[in-house]
Amino acid sequence: MDKKFQRIIALDAFRGLTVAAMILVNNPGSWGSIFPPLEHAEWNGCTPTDLVFPFFLFIVGVSMWFSFKRYDHRLTASSAYKIAKRSFLIFLVGILLTAFPFYNMHPEKLRILGVLQRIGLAFGFGAFICIGIKDTYHKFIGALLLLGYWFSLVHWGGDDPYSLTTNLVRKIDLSLLGPAHLWKGKGIPFDPEGLLSTVPAIVTVMLGYHSGKLLEKNKGETGVNLLLVNALFWFLSA
Repeated sequence: MDKKFQRIIALDAFRGLTVAAMILVNNPGSWGSIFPPLEHAEWNGCTPTDLVFPFFLFIVGVSMWFSFKRYDHRLTASSAYKIAKRSFLIFLVGILLTAFPFYNMHPEKLRILGVLQRIGLAFGFGAFICIGIKDTYHKFIGALLLLGYWFSLVHWGGDDPYSLTTNLVRKIDLSLLGPAHLWKGKGIPFDPEGLLSTVPAIVTVMLGYHSGKLLEKNKGETGVNLLLVNALFWFLSA
């Protein structure tokens, strides 16, 4: 195979494992008796199921590194157009899937956010940061985004900033989008792919981007574990 189009074994393996996990989570057998690790945490906490979506975002970031090599990892008119176009299309496809089947669509009740919508937003912002700002600042930007997110939740989240009903993510979504356009799977309007909570998702994409860089640097190692180790290495190294 032409080296220019050679597949990245570690990335393909990790993507395959993540897709397999997603299929298992979405098809657990009997919905009445699900093995606990195959369920999302009710609110606080984390299960293996809660890692599937972040893994997809991480994969997006790794793929970005190899995709943007053609632009020499620089923000140009061409690369900016590609990022904006792809981000918009991913977001649009997410809305169209939510609206399907279209004959039964009610625009006044259509959920605006969702999984693909978050991928589109996280990819767009993450890509502009990664190739638009010098990479030596990326760790500080990532830390600032996470600390800023945490501070915002604590400072403007009320007396119980981490509760389902009073958290800042829900307040912002209710204010900007309205309750009719939010997910209601918890019995109240709340979107797990909310606008503010997309901030840490952007950092996950950035982690993937720099893991792709380290993966290419260590060409002799193609294990999936290298991707995971690289994510921690990039963020924690000085």
